[in-house]
Amino acid sequence: MRFFRVSSVLALLAAVFAGSAAAFGFTDEALLPPDMQLGAPYSFQLSARSGCPPYYYEQQSGYFPGGVGMNRDGLISGTPQLGGSYQVWLAVKNQCPGDSSERLFTFYVADQAPLLVRTGGFYPAVKGSSYSYELLSSESGILTWTLNAGRLPPGLKLTPRGLILGKPTAFGSYKFRVKVNDGRRTATQDFTLPVKPRFALVAKTLHLQVGHAFRTRVSVRGGLQPFQWSMAGGRLPRGVRFVAGEFRGRPQVAGKFRVGITVTDHGRLYSTKTFVLVIRR
Repeated sequence: MRFFRVSSVLALLAAVFAGSAAAFGFTDEALLPPDMQLGAPYSFQLSARSGCPPYYYEQQSGYFPGGVGMNRDGLISGTPQLGGSYQVWLAVKNQCPGDSSERLFTFYVADQAPLLVRTGGFYPAVKGSSYSYELLSSESGILTWTLNAGRLPPGLKLTPRGLILGKPTAFGSYKFRVKVNDGRRTATQDFTLPVKPRFALVAKTLHLQVGHAFRTRVSVRGGLQPFQWSMAGGRLPRGVRFVAGEFRGRPQVAGKFRVGITVTDHGRLYSTKTFVLVIRR
C-alpha cells in the first residue's frame, strides 16, 4: 500500500512538472500580430509565459517584410516597404537549459496606405460670430465625418462632409475627437477649439500736456495673443510715438489729434479704432 501511494505521488509530480514545462512558449496575444500598413511605422512586442524568464527571441527561418525586423527582446518594428503576406519561424528561449518554443508567424502587409486626418488645428472661434472650418484628410474621395468623443462648442455642428460651422454661444475651451470613414478605413484625431469673447480695441480720448512725459497702454477686449499693432491713419503729434500697443513720449505741441490704430490677434481677427489725443499747454 505504501509503495502504491509513493508511486502515485511521484506520478502526480511528474505530470505537474511535465505540464509546467509544456506551458512554456508564446502567449496567445503574441500569436496574433496586427496587420501592417504599407509605408506606415509598425511596432509589435512578442511575449512569452512560464519557463525561466527573462526571455529572448530568435528568427529561425523565413523573412519579415522589407523594412521590418526583430531585436533579441522580441520587439518587431520598422516601416514595411512592400505589400503581401510573409511567414517567419520564430523561437522564444529562456534561462532553463534546453528550453525553446518555436511557432510559425504570418505577417500581412496591406498595400493601401492608412487614412489620416490632415487638419493640424483650429483658429479660435468668437462668441456670437459666424464660424466655418473644413476638416481635411489624406484622401479626397467620398468621406464621412462624425463626432467620436467630447463635444463641440454650443452653437457649432460637424457636418458629414467635414465642415464645422455655426455661431458659438459660450466661451471656453472645448475638447473633442473626430472620426473620418471612407467605407474601408477609418481615422480619428483629437482637437481643442477655443471660443473667445468678441475682439475689439477700446477707444478713448487721451488728455495730455505739452512737455509732460506720459505712457498709456491701449486696452483690448478678447482676442488671442500675441497681438500685432499698426497705424491706420491720422498723425501723431510731435514728441509722441505709438509702440507695441502703447502711446508714449513727451508732447511738444498743443492741439487735437486723431489717430487710427489697428490690432490683429493670433487668430487673424482684427479691430480698428480711432483715438483722440488732446494736448494742452
